[in-house]
Amino acid sequence: MYGTKHWIATTLAAALLITPATLGARAQETTGDAPAVLQRAPTSAAPESAPVTDSDPAPSPADATAPADPLADAAMAGVHDALTVLPAAVRAALSPDGLREALLAATLRAADPRAEIGAAEAAPLLWDSGLLLVGNEDAPIVAHVIPDSAASEAGIHAGDRLEEIAGAPALKGYDIAAASVSLRTGEDAALPLKVRPADGSDPREIELARRPIADTAASERLPTGIGYIRFPRVGDGTGASIADALALWTGDAAVSGIILDLRSADGAPLAPDAIRDACAPFALPGKILYRVDPDSPSAITVAAPALADRCRLPLMVLVDEATTGAAELLAAALRSGAESALLIGRPTAGDPLLRENRTLPGGRPVRLAVHILEAADGTRYDGRTGVLPTLSIPDRALDEKPYEPAEPVLRKGKTLSDEEKEDRALRDRTRHDPYLRRATDVLLGIQALGREWR
Repeated sequence: MYGTKHWIATTLAAALLITPATLGARAQETTGDAPAVLQRAPTSAAPESAPVTDSDPAPSPADATAPADPLADAAMAGVHDALTVLPAAVRAALSPDGLREALLAATLRAADPRAEIGAAEAAPLLWDSGLLLVGNEDAPIVAHVIPDSAASEAGIHAGDRLEEIAGAPALKGYDIAAASVSLRTGEDAALPLKVRPADGSDPREIELARRPIADTAASERLPTGIGYIRFPRVGDGTGASIADALALWTGDAAVSGIILDLRSADGAPLAPDAIRDACAPFALPGKILYRVDPDSPSAITVAAPALADRCRLPLMVLVDEATTGAAELLAAALRSGAESALLIGRPTAGDPLLRENRTLPGGRPVRLAVHILEAADGTRYDGRTGVLPTLSIPDRALDEKPYEPAEPVLRKGKTLSDEEKEDRALRDRTRHDPYLRRATDVLLGIQALGREWR
C-alpha cells in the first residue's frame, strides 16, 4: 500500500504547490478532516503513472522520516476507503492516470469549485458595443442603447432582441454573462448580429462596428432629477470620472439621487487607490472599504480618504451576472463601505480580482482563486459566490410589463404639466430595463417621503 500512498501524496502535492495557505484552509473547510494549519506536501514530482496495488514495497528509512501532511493523509484515507468497496473487476478497469487526474481535480475544486484546469488564457475584453442587456426566456433583450455608441449608430433600439451573436444562436435563456463576453471579445471590431425589432417584425442582420473599451463614464441626468453614471470598465480613471459627473450635479437641488451602473462591467487588476478613489465620494473618511487576504501577514487594507465634498445623495448601484473583476470589487466595497449605497440586480460573477493563472508541475495551466476579499461588514468572498444585491431582480421581473397609465384626456386649452411630462419620459427611458426601473422607483419613493437617506 505504500506505493499507493506515495502516488496519492505526490498527486496532492502537485495541487497544493500552486495554492496559497488560504486556499488550503478552504479545502480543509470542505473536507472537514484537516487541521487549521496547512503543511505543504513534498515538492518532488510524481511519476506519470503509478499502479494502485496492495502489495507495494515497504517504505525506506528516508521515506519513514518524511514530515506528515494531514491533507495528504486525509486524501489517502478517502481513496483507500473508496477502493476497498469496489469489486475487483471494477477496480481492475480503473486507469491510474485517470484516478490521478480525478484526485488532482477534486483537490483543486475543494479549494475553488470554479477552478479551471488546463484553461487557456481568457480572451481579452477589448470592445464596447454600447448595449446593456437583460435576460429573457426567449432571447437577450436590449435594455438600453448608450447614446452615440456603436449600437446606436447601427440602429439598435431598446426592446430589440438579440437572436444571434457572431453567428451563434442566443435563444432560450441564453446566459447574459456569456452574451456580454461575446459582445466584448474578438480580434476584429466588426461583430455580426441578428436582431429582431421590438415590434416583432422580421429580424435583420447587422454588423456592429464596436469601439475600444474605456474606463471613462457615460453620464446623463434622467427625467425627474436622477443622476446616472455608467461604466463599461473600472480602471485607474474611474474615480476621476465619478467626481466629474458628480460635479455637474453639485448644488442642483433638482437632483435627488445617483445611479451607478456596473452591469456587464469588468476591470483588470489595478492599484488599491483606484477603488478607494471611486468609493471616496460615498464613504465616511477613514471607513474600511475592504481587505485583501485579511489573515495573511501581507494583508492589504483599503480605507476611504478624507474628502471635503462628499456626496450625501442616495446611491443605487446596478449589478448583474456579468459584473466581474475590478467592477465587482467596487460593488463589494460600496455595498458595505458606502454610507448611502443600495445594490440592485442579480448576484455578480464571483471573481472580484481573486483568481490568477498558475502552472501545475508538468506545465499544465490552471486558473483558480488565490485571494480572499473581506468587505467592510465582514463578508468574505473566496470565489464561491458573487456579491449579493440588497434588492434582487427575480426572473419573473425580467419579463414584466411596466405599468402604462391611460393617455390623459385634457380639457380644451390645457396641456400636460412639466411633472407629467417628466414622469412619462422616465417611463419611456426605463420601459425595457427592470434594473433601472427598480432603482428609479426607490429613489422616487425616497423623494416622495421627503426623508434623508440613511
